[in-house]
Amino acid sequence: PPRSTLFPYTTLFRSPWPIGVAAGRVLFLADDLQHGLQPWTTDGSAAGTQLLAVVPGSASRDWVQFLGQWYFATDESFGAQLWRSDGTSGGTVPLATVSGNIQNLTADTNRLWFTSTDFTGNSLCWWNGASVQTIPLPLNGIEEMAPAPGNALLFAYDDGVNGTELWRSDGSIAGTSMLVDLEIGRAHV
Repeated sequence: PPRSTLFPYTTLFRSPWPIGVAAGRVLFLADDLQHGLQPWTTDGSAAGTQLLAVVPGSASRDWVQFLGQWYFATDESFGAQLWRSDGTSGGTVPLATVSGNIQNLTADTNRLWFTSTDFTGNSLCWWNGASVQTIPLPLNGIEEMAPAPGNALLFAYDDGVNGTELWRSDGSIAGTSMLVDLEIGRAHV
């Protein structure tokens, strides 16, 4: 592998992880052995490769495109943060700090959904462009999420009673419930 001119005794990057394209450049994650896993950008040349931002801890490999920009989270050891990037250093900014960790980033047409788990429990969360809204759930059993028609979210969730079933949320506590019990009578063991 190529050697870094800044750190001649190391390879240029450890664990590079391609993300996607923004502002005509490729976004990727890499650890330069100095900052941890961080967001980088490149135009395809060594001279055009640069660190976008130094985020607290490390950046998650779970990125999603939403409303023309890329969203990602930092790890919880330094307070989990939701970040946004337009592919430029000035446009890579923190948006919110969340208690616990941030996982399962999923976008629909109007919201960025994610889960947050901490010592108090599990929450289904969404970002509307201005703030984070949370829907507390009794157990941390959300496994997969996908956008659904009607500005909603479908997700696989084990509530500790019915086993893992298909749930739906419209973003409100009242509008979050099991959609269908596919395995009637099969409880969580």
